[in-house]
Amino acid sequence: MSDVKVCVSHQGDAQCHLTGYMLKRGENVVAFYIDAIGRAYPTASSSSVYFGDTKTMKNCPSLTIIENDFDDDQTEIYFPEFEGWSVHSTTGGKTMSICLTKD
Repeated sequence: MSDVKVCVSHQGDAQCHLTGYMLKRGENVVAFYIDAIGRAYPTASSSSVYFGDTKTMKNCPSLTIIENDFDDDQTEIYFPEFEGWSVHSTTGGKTMSICLTKD
């Protein structure tokens, strides 16, 4: 099993480990999981991430996550090694499961 680098573009209340663990990797699909610190629930996904401090955008899949239903301070994480890929599906809780696809 290999590691997946997780980067944070905005830190809110939800926290996760900065290393994910690969389950399966194919030519056009990848599945991995990331352990939360507490709980983390993905609420939105994107195929890009915007860095407000440098006013630049990178074509990396990203997730917006929250800690619970009442959480207003969202965290955004992204996966730099999968530039050009898209988020296919996610689940959350103590562990987030992520599936990415490449067109």
